[in-house]
Amino acid sequence: MGITVAGLSSPAVVSVQVSWRPNEWHNVIGAKEVQAFGSAFFRDHLVPLNTEATYRVVVHSGSMTGSDTATITVTSDWTWIQDPRDPRSALRVTCEGGDDDGERGIIVGSFAAAQYRQAMDLAQPLGARLPVASLGQRLMAGEVPLVVSYDVAAEGGELQRLLMDAGQLVIRGHHYSMLDDVAHVAIGDAQERRELIVNGTPTNISTWDLSATSVRQGNLKIAIAWWTYGSVASLWSPSTYAEAEAARPGRTYLDWQADPDLP
Repeated sequence: MGITVAGLSSPAVVSVQVSWRPNEWHNVIGAKEVQAFGSAFFRDHLVPLNTEATYRVVVHSGSMTGSDTATITVTSDWTWIQDPRDPRSALRVTCEGGDDDGERGIIVGSFAAAQYRQAMDLAQPLGARLPVASLGQRLMAGEVPLVVSYDVAAEGGELQRLLMDAGQLVIRGHHYSMLDDVAHVAIGDAQERRELIVNGTPTNISTWDLSATSVRQGNLKIAIAWWTYGSVASLWSPSTYAEAEAARPGRTYLDWQADPDLP
């Protein structure tokens, strides 16, 4: 989803944050403490799905005119699993089981339990009947079972490649309260089982037994094509800003950054 921030002073340093729960804000990846001149464009590749999300602009230096918040609800009939560092890796998964068209399905056994661990040390004073407890913050859900099944030939091995290449994963669009709406998880060990079903045409079914543990969101930036005056001017014969603007009326650097394919 594209986010345009306008009405900024030149220069200004801003961050864009998103919230889907009261009093809890998360930085949009790639939009933390970014220097901007008048306006800026960002993309949120991890938009919360099927829940109301509020975006806000935090101005660290400089100033901004106009509203600094916006609310949106993005709906999806699918659950999405992706590598947060690679938006193109997103795979859609149905919560109603897979089918012979290669759709990945979350099947029975998923989200059936969770561990909410707590760091705890006990010290036994000499002569006391009760120990002294030193307690840490209880963790978010961990070891949540996630079972995904699909037709091997039709699916093409995309889930296996994602699990092999990615570190942290993000799960969005699910309907289970054990995990956050935008759940950053570590999978750890993964087990694959295969079963050959002979009912007319033989079908090889793959079932992955995964265990998702909630972890902190990373802050690695996603690289996009940044346009500068020099790179834009070099695309056409006009050599001055006025000539380039006249050759492409109505287009700004912000437009090109949002969509580099614009003429």
